[in-house]
Amino acid sequence: MKKIISITLCMLLMVGALSGCGSSDNGSTQEDVQENVQENVQDDGKESVDTGKATSVELGKEYTTSDNVGFSLFKIVTSGKLQAISGSGSYYEADSGCNYIDVIVSLTNNGSRDMTVRDSISAFFESGDGTRYEDSLIAVESRDDYLDQFGSIKPLASNKVHIGYKVPNNIDKGKAYFDFGSELFVVDYDASVDVSNKTSVSFNQEIKADDVASFELLKTNFTADVLPPKTSGYYTHYQVDDPSNDTFFVVYCNLTNHSASAIRSDEMISIKAIFDGKYEYNANMALEEKDGTGFDYANITSIEPLETRKGVFMFEIPKKVKDMNYELSIYFYGNEYTCSK
Repeated sequence: MKKIISITLCMLLMVGALSGCGSSDNGSTQEDVQENVQENVQDDGKESVDTGKATSVELGKEYTTSDNVGFSLFKIVTSGKLQAISGSGSYYEADSGCNYIDVIVSLTNNGSRDMTVRDSISAFFESGDGTRYEDSLIAVESRDDYLDQFGSIKPLASNKVHIGYKVPNNIDKGKAYFDFGSELFVVDYDASVDVSNKTSVSFNQEIKADDVASFELLKTNFTADVLPPKTSGYYTHYQVDDPSNDTFFVVYCNLTNHSASAIRSDEMISIKAIFDGKYEYNANMALEEKDGTGFDYANITSIEPLETRKGVFMFEIPKKVKDMNYELSIYFYGNEYTCSK
């Protein structure tokens, strides 16, 4: 994709791709991985846990424990990486041959003291053949897409909590157990079943996150050349690299900052486009400049308090998917939204 600066004739300015960052715990051999991840409870006495008394957890239901914890199942993700819901930010990478089964819950601390999730939650996974896997990673997700194993949740506050079970990547069914000290819960796991808590939204519908920010989908279009509102004289625009085969799928939305501090625009929202239920594309995000003659880079541009800016999400896609049905998968302040056509 090219960003082009135009006066009378266009000059090319290539836009560099940003690379993500993360931490990895690789280094073990496949044999070491299998030995470490397949640690059965018979060796440490945990076989006394009565899994038959575990409370089954279902999507969309609220649960409260005697330890002053309220939670609901938000999503299950199976991947070689354990990372924030948005798919960006820091991550933990599983050993070769393994996946993380990431059971994500929306957790509220109803107690009067800070709750450290690492100390408050324990977890294990049981596959269909009865093998128990004790290797789990539990972390709190912050608003800046950071996973903190040592993070805490303040009294009466709510956060997304990731319970990541590290298992061999051939595991496709089983039961994910977790407890809060006195009560055991279980989530049935099937890799072929999509478990997620997405809210359907429509165009021209404002979605607000507390008193922090809001977004509103405005329109979409297909074009090989993304132009700003004003194209007389000097302006900047984006062109696809290969217009004979590719095009842009463009999503426009209003982004409003309702807080008292500036918010970097690319930390506010992210959108993915899925065509025909299987072809997934990430967007290059920009903001229309205030004078309407071009675009600001989202990764270095903040939206000021009480300010509304127009976000432009550009998906460079093959023309052959253009006529397929699409879904917009939107991540906005800890929640997921969907808009389909």
